[in-house]
Amino acid sequence: MIKRIPKEIREEILTKARAGEKIATLAKQYGISDRTICGWLRKDTDEDVVSVLKYNVEKISTEKAS
Repeated sequence: MIKRIPKEIREEILTKARAGEKIATLAKQYGISDRTICGWLRKDTDEDVVSVLKYNVEKISTEKAS
């Protein structure tokens, strides 16, 4: 099932990402994929690729400690 994100929330997320908040943190906070946010940034900026360094993309480890 595809989860629709209201336009206002999408804009809020993009504003926070542009302001320097980590995409992985925003993704976890809003319950969406970091790839979704990167796609929005790419579409919004008309870039072919979103710079990992520019938007502080950081993978969150999902491995559980044994």
